Amino acid sequence: MKKNRPPSLALVLVVMISAMAGLRLFSSRVLEVSKTPGATRGDILLSEDSLPVEDFGWELKSFSSSADSEIEEGVFWFEHSWLVAKDGIKCSVSLDQADWTSWHDLSICYTGAGWEVANYEALEIPEKEGFWHAVTLDLKKSGGRKGLVIFCNFGSDGTPMDSAMVRSDDAGSGTGLLDVLSGRLKGNTANPLNKKWGHERVLQTQVVLFYQGILTSEQREQLLDLHLESRNVFRDLWLQHWTKYKSRQQSG
Repeated sequence: MKKNRPPSLALVLVVMISAMAGLRLFSSRVLEVSKTPGATRGDILLSEDSLPVEDFGWELKSFSSSADSEIEEGVFWFEHSWLVAKDGIKCSVSLDQADWTSWHDLSICYTGAGWEVANYEALEIPEKEGFWHAVTLDLKKSGGRKGLVIFCNFGSDGTPMDSAMVRSDDAGSGTGLLDVLSGRLKGNTANPLNKKWGHERVLQTQVVLFYQGILTSEQREQLLDLHLESRNVFRDLWLQHWTKYKSRQQSG
């Protein structure tokens, strides 16, 4: 029988030194991303016209940006939000920037705000890189209040992100948050798992609808289409911005 030999002291030292170097690199990157939100951090600054919602068949009701108000100390969230309406539906579309460098899952944020996740689903949307996930969250609260959130993440290089909370078909029959958290990653995903890690920045787009009553399948499709169209606009705008931002950094 072959016995496992303990690692040599030299190998242990090499591993320790490599781990320390990686920790320093990770810490420096986190500190770099954690600067005050806005232009100095590399955030993109958008305007009302940046997202042509009328081209998607929606009416613009209002626009808001974190740049329009003072950002409190310790807040790393920087958001642009469009309130839009169509066929009696009024929802928000937003691009969210923070200090994320890996997958950010909105289900945790909404449960922290008092919502219960009734259903979590990651849709595999085909695109030129293979696919990326559009996550749908069905939310509920007491009093018959409901919500539908559709969101996705992409890296600073435009890489589509895979949800880190995807459930396999046999991950369990429950639909609560604990069931979602205990779910396993799908084994047949075509995207490499490293899409969830190693990015200089990670950005998030979302469509949010709060409602009571019943949301039809046609309305859900309209909201999903709005999310897919808006996220493509946001990613294209971000890539143009990020290329210029990195170029200024290198030349400076």
